[in-house]
Amino acid sequence: MTRQKVHEVLVRRQVELGLVVKELWRLNDTRWTCRCRNMAMLHERYVVILAVLEEVQQLNDVAIRSQSRELIHELRSYQFVTNLMIFNKILSLLHGVNEALQSSTINIL
Repeated sequence: MTRQKVHEVLVRRQVELGLVVKELWRLNDTRWTCRCRNMAMLHERYVVILAVLEEVQQLNDVAIRSQSRELIHELRSYQFVTNLMIFNKILSLLHGVNEALQSSTINIL
C-alpha cells in the first residue's frame, strides 16, 4: 500500500465510497501504537483493501501484480481473517491501557 500507484488507488477508492481517507502508518520498533492503528485500519477497510489489490493487478508493473496476487490469497484465508479479528480486539484493548498509563493526569497512587 506504500507504493505510489497502489497508494493512489487506495485513496481514490475510499473517496469514491465517501469514507474518510485512512492510511497505514509507518511501523516503529519502539512504539507499537502504529501497529494497533494499522490493525484497526485493516479491519475497518478490509473490503476496500481487497478491492484495491484486485484493481492494481491490472497495472503493468509485474512486481505489484505478483505481490497483490499473493496478498489477496493471504487476506482471503480463514486463518488471516480470524487472526485479524482476534488481534484487532486485543491490540485495541491494550492501546487503551497504554494511553491511560501514559496520561499526564494519572497518578499512580
